[in-house]
Amino acid sequence: MNDGLHRASTQKIADDTKKGGMMILGLGLCTVMSVLVWSFIYIWYSTTMPDDCVLTTYFFGMGIINEIMAIFLACMTFLGNVLAVSLGHRLLHIKYKAEGRDAEAKQQEEELGKEVEMYRNILACVACGLCPLSLFALACTAL
Repeated sequence: MNDGLHRASTQKIADDTKKGGMMILGLGLCTVMSVLVWSFIYIWYSTTMPDDCVLTTYFFGMGIINEIMAIFLACMTFLGNVLAVSLGHRLLHIKYKAEGRDAEAKQQEEELGKEVEMYRNILACVACGLCPLSLFALACTAL
């Protein structure tokens, strides 16, 4: 077993996983904001073109697609944050198991199972929407 994990206090493990979750949240929200900025640029640019230009529809459509992708990315960011924090239960399970605290280890394992089960289904739904949308945007860009 990892000696660092064995020596770490329960509070330190919780704090470290919370910091990891906050880092995921910060990076994810930066990504969401950049996608939103690009969507607004696309939509604004579509309004500056002549009405008879075929690219007006393209830029407007890409702006809408990016807005929808930003919503999906925001959901993925929050789910990633929750899952990163819930991994603290796994670390505590390993720590308690090594220390012979089986009742607490079992409790941490059950809490992890509940959290992962709940958020796994939500994550799958969000990913099912994001993947085809991303492929569609990629195909539109390649044309």
